[in-house]
Amino acid sequence: MAILNSSIGSYWIKKNCVELGDGYELRFIFMQNIPIPDINPTKQAIFVDLTEQILALTETDDYATNSDMKNQVAELQKQIDQHVYALYHLTEEEIKLIEDSFD
Repeated sequence: MAILNSSIGSYWIKKNCVELGDGYELRFIFMQNIPIPDINPTKQAIFVDLTEQILALTETDDYATNSDMKNQVAELQKQIDQHVYALYHLTEEEIKLIEDSFD
């Protein structure tokens, strides 16, 4: 899940799925081709931990109005992105291409 919600996952969806209004059509036919690498349990634990931290913050009653929590979530999302970039062995140029596509 962390990979699909990372910047690289969003980039892949943007480039490979049909755009529908403000979003994308996430049908199985498109999603089955996402190249998700096999990772060992130690690396999986990193993603699980970061994702659980995000969920703990976003599921609080005051998340929507708490800028500190939103900043913490943004930082955790950046950490996930960095781990995902490493999984795919992306170069700085490839990372820049992905990150610039959201500006």
